[in-house]
Parts: sequence; structure tokens; C-alpha cells
Amino acid sequence: MSNGILRHRRVFIAVMAMILAAACAGATGAGEWSALPTAPALEQLDRLAPVWDNGRADAALDVRIYLEVYCREPACLDYLRESAPALLAAPDARVRIYDYPLSQTGKSFLFAGVGRCVALKNPDAYLEFLRRAIDLPDRYDNNVEMQQISKAVIGEYNTRCIHTETRKLQAAFENQNPLGFSQTPATIVQGRLIYGARSAQAWAALLQKARAN
Repeated sequence: MSNGILRHRRVFIAVMAMILAAACAGATGAGEWSALPTAPALEQLDRLAPVWDNGRADAALDVRIYLEVYCREPACLDYLRESAPALLAAPDARVRIYDYPLSQTGKSFLFAGVGRCVALKNPDAYLEFLRRAIDLPDRYDNNVEMQQISKAVIGEYNTRCIHTETRKLQAAFENQNPLGFSQTPATIVQGRLIYGARSAQAWAALLQKARAN
């Protein structure tokens, strides 16, 4: 066999190895941990109060989830269906969920206000609130669906609470983007920022990377 053929074969093998390595990294959904963007400083993050917190203050991993619950885009719905449950299932993670109404629409502020009042009444009911939010129609013009969800999970639709919480969110977000996110959902894991939804398998791989770093 000529040297030229051997050289081409070595190049082919090297290229295939690179492709396979990239495919494996993509399959985990983790990529290189160091390549993930750094999240805003903790002092900045802590200016926003979470709507829900699993309370594991001594957990090894710090996970912060930022949602616009009103969002009907596929990435938002996929996040609620698969990403959030995968992160919540991590036994060694402190998980906090934040409202982040990036669109700054009235309906988004209102729906977030409803969720906050659900969490204030019964924190355990908030996750069920999120699950029911997945089934909302793509477009709706009144708050009937919001009332139905609230009444289903906590037995009431507290208009006074909702008005108060909605106004608080509007004061924090209107005409500004407190953390500078370019999109939601956004997730911060151990100080690294990840946008969008991922599969449960991909999140498991990413959390493993976080543990190793």
C-alpha cells in the first residue's frame, strides 16, 4: 500500500474520530462545561426573589430556573414537560424557580401573579400549577383558564393577592431586563447559564459535569 493511501486513511480515521467525539458530546447535551457562559454575579441574582424553592440550602448543586409561564413557544412547553422535572429530580440540588416575564406583556405579568399567589397559599401546589399551565391553549383572551387552574390547585382565585403580586413583578421588570437574559427559559447551574430546553438525559449529563467541576 502506497504512502499516499496510508496518509489518506489516517486522515479519514482522524476525521471520523472527531465526528464521533462530537456526536457523543451532543448526545449528552452537556458539551464542555467551561464553554458555557458565566451567569450574572450572585449579588445581582439575589435581587430577585424566587417564587418556589425546594429549601435544600446545603445541597451540592445550585440550580436556578427562570420561566415565563405564559409563553406558548415549543421551547417553553418542552421545558415544563421535561427539563424542569429532570432538574427537580436531582437529589443533590437546591432548585429555585423564578418568574421572568421577558415579553413584558400584561397577560404574562398576570399569569405570573397567579402563580405567585398559588405558591404563597401552598408552595407544594405550585409545581402542579406549572404542570397544568402546559395544557393552556396557544392563545386566550381572558383569565378564565387562569382562574380554573388556580381554583383547581388551591381552591381559590385571590384577586387581591394577584393584583398585588402582579404589580410587584411589573415594578421589577417593566421596561427593563434585570439579569440581561436574551431568552427564556433560562437555567443557571453552578454559576453557568444555559438557555432553552433539553432532554432529561442531556440535563443528567450536564449536572454530572457540574458535579465534576
